[in-house]
Amino acid sequence: MPAIRATNLGKCYSIYPQPADRVKEFFLRRKRHIDKWALRNLYFEVETGSVLGVIGQNGSGKSTLARILAGISDPTEGELMLTGRAAAVLELGAGFHPDFTGRHNLVMSAAFHGFTREEIDEMLPQIIDFSELGEAVDYPVRSYSTGMYLRLGFSLAIHVNADVIIFDEILAVGDEYFRGKCFNRINQLHKDGKTIVFISHDMGAVRNLCSSVILLDDGKMVRQGSPEEIALDYIKQMRLRLEGRQIANPAAGGPIRWGSGQIEIARVATYNSDGKESHVFRTGEPVNIVADFLVKQDVRHPVFGNGIFRSDGAYISGFNHLWHSHPQDIEMLQAGKSGRIRCRIPSIPLLPGDYFISYYCYDHSLAAPQPIDHIENAVRFSILPGSVEEHGTVHIDSEWKMEL
Repeated sequence: MPAIRATNLGKCYSIYPQPADRVKEFFLRRKRHIDKWALRNLYFEVETGSVLGVIGQNGSGKSTLARILAGISDPTEGELMLTGRAAAVLELGAGFHPDFTGRHNLVMSAAFHGFTREEIDEMLPQIIDFSELGEAVDYPVRSYSTGMYLRLGFSLAIHVNADVIIFDEILAVGDEYFRGKCFNRINQLHKDGKTIVFISHDMGAVRNLCSSVILLDDGKMVRQGSPEEIALDYIKQMRLRLEGRQIANPAAGGPIRWGSGQIEIARVATYNSDGKESHVFRTGEPVNIVADFLVKQDVRHPVFGNGIFRSDGAYISGFNHLWHSHPQDIEMLQAGKSGRIRCRIPSIPLLPGDYFISYYCYDHSLAAPQPIDHIENAVRFSILPGSVEEHGTVHIDSEWKMEL
């Protein structure tokens, strides 16, 4: 049985052009408002013990969904089935009274979740200890920074022994130390069989934490699938909106690309030391990345480069021929020309796993370089074990000496 099931879920808000229109509507019995659907026709299920990611641009309905899942807001239409107790860490300050201290807010929130005074007294020291707020827990929360709000809300949510926990962009704030502590605890909650809904703009976190992801746009669910494929859909949506027009409409499952189109990267491939195209290498072997391109318009100072990512989307490294110990500047490429650019990695330091390369060409004649042709997931390759067994992502040369 799923922990969460949404069937035709929708939420509509009444928008009044003028405050007085609300009163006029009540007395005149004539509609004076505009119906604004924040969510419409949502169907999805979340299996018990899994992590569902929810992504989408601002205004897509993510926070509205979080509030419905948390029981703070009721849906206008459809049904929501949620098994067990739910806890939520929503927008900063949600559920906290600004004039009360952090301690008083914890007590009230725990009581709201159904805990007795004895249970609250027992769990309160653990919550405060995890938050590391120290004496600030007895200050009014109106004096808290955004990071302190995070500490208070997150610490409460993970200690109320909920079956379903909703996180809405809460980890976008706070220092790196506490963010890392939060991610470790979320991973532990997942291992303990808790069901988690993780709403975020952080694609790295979504790819690493989530079992599946849904993409929202204008209150509708565009797609549900694996973290990697849905994250790439989101990147495509955002990049096309913010950084330029799409150069081509790739076939389903093909690479996502964007840019001005003055230069078209026709093909990207990886080759081994024998000059043969290959998608399988061993740690420490040479790898050649080769791109064929066609110049459609004159371009001054174009720069070609690569970004290497692990299959889960973790960014490994980005490099090009300009940001280099021996920089090579291309002063001009003229329309009608075609060419090939090679990048040789003498000894690939990656450890066994699956990886992909994003390939790009940017216009560096501008103060802020702009994309000419940027291809996400241009080519994939795998790394097999080398001569030495190691763990992690990259090989690091080391020397060992024992002294007795």
